[in-house]
Amino acid sequence: MMLKYVLGSAFAAMCRAEVHVLAADQCQSMCTSDQCCCNNEALGGPVCDECSACESADYGKTASFMQREQAPSKCPSKEKPKLLYNHITKTGGAAVKELLMAAVPLDDWKVEENVEDARLTPQKKDQSFVIGLVRRPCDYLVSWYYQLKSKCDTKADETDHLNCDNNGVKSKLAKNLLGFVNDTEASAPHRMSVVLEDRYGDDNVHCMMRTHNLKADFIDCMGKYQACGGTINNETTLDELADKALRKAAGIAHEAGRSVGNHPACTDLFDKDLEAAVLATEQSVVNKYNLETCCSVDKHQ
Repeated sequence: MMLKYVLGSAFAAMCRAEVHVLAADQCQSMCTSDQCCCNNEALGGPVCDECSACESADYGKTASFMQREQAPSKCPSKEKPKLLYNHITKTGGAAVKELLMAAVPLDDWKVEENVEDARLTPQKKDQSFVIGLVRRPCDYLVSWYYQLKSKCDTKADETDHLNCDNNGVKSKLAKNLLGFVNDTEASAPHRMSVVLEDRYGDDNVHCMMRTHNLKADFIDCMGKYQACGGTINNETTLDELADKALRKAAGIAHEAGRSVGNHPACTDLFDKDLEAAVLATEQSVVNKYNLETCCSVDKHQ
């Protein structure tokens, strides 16, 4: 409301006949008895205007300045920020990278992967427009379980675990998803809440996308990025760019042998009791990001 008021008063000032930009040494002498000499940044210098209007701390500020001052958390401090995508494994990173390649100039975006310094901070948020990606918690556990299982023997040993070998690293995995979820030591690192806290911290993201609604959320984030001064490609619509990029990402994932859709849908694997066990720690994530549910019906989500 304040931005609308200030801009409105600036435009109203431009329309009043007595308001003209004046030299600083002439301003006060030109004002009538009921006017004051006011510095109006939006108009480009000193003007005669109503004294009550001049007294506002926001009088005559430009729109871009008002946006940065009133809502520092909405945009980075830089006028033309670059985009930073902090990638959490098994949320849909391949798709987001294809979307970024299609929609944003190559030199204007960067991806932070799962490395030691990839935790987001307020400083990173201030310097770049940060986007993140969150996945429904039960979907996330399913994806991780089948990814881990792909490195294991097909038959369980006497402890009801699968013996696994991931590039020489030996480990054991529960023979089924129920055992994996109930094994808190094994599943805890793959809880969405744990990973979000570890990587994103406390609200260090300008725009969060959701895996199950990726296309629409990405388009929304690009609109917010543009509003903060970011640049996107405009040779075609974002809708068309997104469709093409998502098709390409799906093909790349399958060629690489990743378990995208190579397992039953989450709703076929979770009964109410198992879902409730997960939501005991993950309900806050579902609520915060409006994920609606823990499990998706579509196995690709």
